[in-house]
Amino acid sequence: MKKLFLASALLLLSVAPAMANNYYGKGTIGIFSPDEGGLDSTVSLYGAVGTSLKKQFNAPVSGELGIGYASPSASFVDITIIPVTVTALYEIPLRDPKIALNVGGGLGLYFWDVEVDNGFLGGFQDDGTELGLHLQAGLDYKLNSQTSLVGELKWSGADADGVDIGGVSVNFGAKINL
Repeated sequence: MKKLFLASALLLLSVAPAMANNYYGKGTIGIFSPDEGGLDSTVSLYGAVGTSLKKQFNAPVSGELGIGYASPSASFVDITIIPVTVTALYEIPLRDPKIALNVGGGLGLYFWDVEVDNGFLGGFQDDGTELGLHLQAGLDYKLNSQTSLVGELKWSGADADGVDIGGVSVNFGAKINL
């Protein structure tokens, strides 16, 4: 799982220079609340590289390639979820140029690992990869031409062998134009 995380992070860093000359990096931290009943909320981490596609589509749209991390748990169950996502975002025009509201969604590969430890009864481990969907809404507050504070609400849906590994995350962080 650690090798996958490292390989995905290197992929994100390697595609940034190949994108259009208007690209950015974003990092957030927040809370992930799983859809599956009985699992506790946990810390959510997310990083992405993105680019504005305004010139290509003549509209306020952008695209992102991202990677996340969450590890919800219950009494005897630990789940690790690492989504690698592709997202299309539409920026809703507002009167204040410092504030940008965006909505979007996309597809992702959700890498998961489940460990169950029942103490003296033993346990088991399973892992896999699932295709999933996500929808998101976000708000950017521009501090200057290079840096923004961001807030995001994201829903994800993916199923791992009958266990719903999707959920809702609320994240806050920063975006830097590169």
